[in-house]
Amino acid sequence: MPATNPPQVLTIDATYDSTFKHVFAVPGETEGILTDLLNKLLLLEGDRTITELHYEQVNMDVDRYQQRGLSLDLRVTDKRGITYNIEVQRQDLDPILSRAIYQYSRLVSDQLKTGTLFADVQPVVIVLLCRYSTFPDDQALRVFRLAPFALQDTDQLTPLPHQLTHFDPAHHPRYTRLQNRVNRAQESLDLLHIYLAELDKLDQDSTLLTPNQKQWLHFLTHPIDIHPKEDSSMNDYSDHYVTDGADETTLQWIKAAKARLHRFAADPSTQRQFEKEQMHRLLYNSHIVNAKAEGLAEGEAKGLAEGESKGLAEGEAKGKAEERLNLLQHSIPRLKATGLSDDLIAQSLGLSPEEVRVWLKAD
Repeated sequence: MPATNPPQVLTIDATYDSTFKHVFAVPGETEGILTDLLNKLLLLEGDRTITELHYEQVNMDVDRYQQRGLSLDLRVTDKRGITYNIEVQRQDLDPILSRAIYQYSRLVSDQLKTGTLFADVQPVVIVLLCRYSTFPDDQALRVFRLAPFALQDTDQLTPLPHQLTHFDPAHHPRYTRLQNRVNRAQESLDLLHIYLAELDKLDQDSTLLTPNQKQWLHFLTHPIDIHPKEDSSMNDYSDHYVTDGADETTLQWIKAAKARLHRFAADPSTQRQFEKEQMHRLLYNSHIVNAKAEGLAEGEAKGLAEGESKGLAEGEAKGKAEERLNLLQHSIPRLKATGLSDDLIAQSLGLSPEEVRVWLKAD
């Protein structure tokens, strides 16, 4: 009887698109979980607290990995009309803050297209949850806002006064006449907030985080194993991490989030969804695109230099052959390492399972 490889165990957490959607982005089921995450993670208190939110867009189709265009991940609005756009990034593929500014411009543009006046544009909050660092310090959470600076302040460490609380009638005689303009300027500067969470910094200086922030960030990054179907009883979320000082309400919402992640891991249909996401992600991140561009460029250069179509055709053929070689050489081992079956890898790459096994042995 031929030997068979033991079923692989997949490891997931809440920062994959499919898992994040299942935990935080199911209308009618997850509004409370997402509300507590945003309130506690972003320190939204007082009149900034989200008391109610509505899902405007849930778009986490794994097919977006086949495209170069930007697909917004999750967009919600709160009771006051403020838009929150939440995006999960596991790899540094593009300048993350440029992506955030682009998202902001699109969302504000959407408001203006409906006939909204500039004075009535509502704030947009961009939330970036990244599994990698952008800055070299220990600060895991930071916010970017618009603020004025003196031209001489080249380091831009001291913002100029720009809010009503920064002025008083005793020292600013035009205070009464200009306070309406100051109010409008302050509202305009508050139209954009970009929150960046660098999740790989959680093991560094935790004193910079509140207990509730620690609790939520731990949940986002703590892994759970997906066992094969016949061993699904082993899909147990055995994490009992509790931070001293965390709110009981937050602990209850995180308990609900854990239960949803557990159900995701135990459901064969969502397992297949996760496998598909992994497959597309790894293929997108392989060297396929670069190999194709280099091969075609070489073919075009050769054809133009020789002045013959034969040179171009040969170069294109060589580029396609190199593209295929790179696809097999780089992608198959990485796909296999995630626990995907030989049959699924073969189907996605247009090979037979036997060819996949040959390549794995060669690797």
